[in-house]
Amino acid sequence: MEDNATKALINVLDLADRKVVLKPFLARFCRVHARDVASVEFALQRPDIRQPQMPQRVALVIAPVAGWARAGAHRPDQGRPDAWIWEPGAFAVLIENKVKGQATRQQICRHIAGACGWTPSNSNTLCATWAQVHDFFRTLMQSASAWDPKTAFLVRQFEEYLRMTNLSASTVLELDDFAYFATPEKERHPDRKAAVERKFCDLARAIAAQPVMRQALGLYGGAAAARIPVNPGRFNRDRGDFWISIGPKKRRTNAHFTARIGQAGISIDCFAPHKAYTQRIVQAIRQHPDEFLAALRHVPERERFYIRLREAYYANPRSTYKGRNIGNVRDFLEVHPRELTRGNLDLLVCDPIEARRFKPRFRAELFLVRYFDLGEVVGAEGVAHMVAEAAEMMLPFLKFALHRAGDLK
Repeated sequence: MEDNATKALINVLDLADRKVVLKPFLARFCRVHARDVASVEFALQRPDIRQPQMPQRVALVIAPVAGWARAGAHRPDQGRPDAWIWEPGAFAVLIENKVKGQATRQQICRHIAGACGWTPSNSNTLCATWAQVHDFFRTLMQSASAWDPKTAFLVRQFEEYLRMTNLSASTVLELDDFAYFATPEKERHPDRKAAVERKFCDLARAIAAQPVMRQALGLYGGAAAARIPVNPGRFNRDRGDFWISIGPKKRRTNAHFTARIGQAGISIDCFAPHKAYTQRIVQAIRQHPDEFLAALRHVPERERFYIRLREAYYANPRSTYKGRNIGNVRDFLEVHPRELTRGNLDLLVCDPIEARRFKPRFRAELFLVRYFDLGEVVGAEGVAHMVAEAAEMMLPFLKFALHRAGDLK
């Protein structure tokens, strides 16, 4: 993926109209002025270009995260820039590209030491993020109507490539993100899987940063961390969805929020994964039905909130590990919370879970969930805020589950 990103960038700088793309790119990210863009040359994966007499020498790092990573083990035998851009007699730029994390200073120093005529004192090191590069190309596209067809095609394809690989660091969900889950397992490309994982993790962090999530964490008691962590679940290639719990891992044994993505959209779930805790919630509902129903009154009638009952089948029912891995699931009931009454609570919620209490192959789970379909989230900028608004409606349910189920321990 690192090589592909480098080649894609160099191809669009080289083959698009250089006055339109290359010249402003060099000025913006390399702080050099190309006197004659037609004479600018490019190279990939070379330790040196043998151009020692250059007035300007720039080492450009492009990475997802700004700044420098901590130095690793010293490896003097390794290190060649991912790409070079130069204009004879004017400037030379070496490019180090990262698609994960950050570069180290020692890596750039090795590149500089390996280039003829380069020293730390006569070269300038600059850093950019892929998000900044994406913004640069997205801004360029505002003038696409005045370009020749080849330039327009290349820039659009490159901007789309940055979004599809999530190098743009955008949390805006695209149809391709959901199409991954509809793709047959054998056709699911690892790069596409990694891109979906990165983007949804970024979205989960944006959700965790919303004020309502700090309110939720406050329900557990104790001092809250400066930043609410997110914890991704196992994302195997054969999975039909990908979930991320919001909050410290130790909260997973209690009721907690989980964000989930699949081919039909995303959801925010509030549930507890363990049998014993779910059973305590059911007992609390039986003992305090009016309080439970009151906790659901804040849920809007016309939005896709549901009380969901699920059978979560163990991958290995004989395992003694209390958090046994789930092989598959079956949702056997969904009802809008406002449809529940004292007269049907036992029939629709408590009795079905009690009937499955001693089943060895699966555990019964009780959720409050808000679904967001593709029409609500594809291309939308404010998804994190939208999910947080739904979570706020679910806080009374979470409070009931935590406090009343806790009373029954």
